[in-house]
Amino acid sequence: MNIVLAQTLNTCLAREYLAPVFDVRSCTGRSDDLLAGKSYYFVEVEALLGLVRLSESPAAHLFLLDDLLRGTNAVERIAAGQAVLQELIEGAGARKPHVVIAATHDGELVDLLPQLYDAYHFGDSIGAEGLVFDHRLQSGRATTRTALALLRQSGAPQRLLDRAAGAASRLDKQRAAKP
Repeated sequence: MNIVLAQTLNTCLAREYLAPVFDVRSCTGRSDDLLAGKSYYFVEVEALLGLVRLSESPAAHLFLLDDLLRGTNAVERIAAGQAVLQELIEGAGARKPHVVIAATHDGELVDLLPQLYDAYHFGDSIGAEGLVFDHRLQSGRATTRTALALLRQSGAPQRLLDRAAGAASRLDKQRAAKP
């Protein structure tokens, strides 16, 4: 928001702002396009490929992305996400002039791009009001998990919580056992 404010109104909600002029593009909110007969997934793929094409431009862009390809197969989502994120800032052996901010819940995706992206997260906790973020940027990937706590707080049956906790434990063990 500050980039748009600084570039359009010459003001921002900070002590100072110093950056090149960016063409700001995002892929954050997606939905089905029923009139065009396009699924949520296809709409997102079209948007992402549009950003990839824009990344070939020499003009500096700020790309804002949220949970790439969510809802699709985990392995391909992470692999395709890595390829898209790499393509946005790295061309045929050359670094592109863009800045990419990508939000993800896929720790594996974060782990695949340490040379190209710095990881940051907001601290969070589950309180009486539900999920609470401290809104302080912290270095590194997020380490907290909240899905089961949110289910519990929302009144999920205990057998559902037990099944989910058991499955999470088994998945953690599988991931730890892989080379």
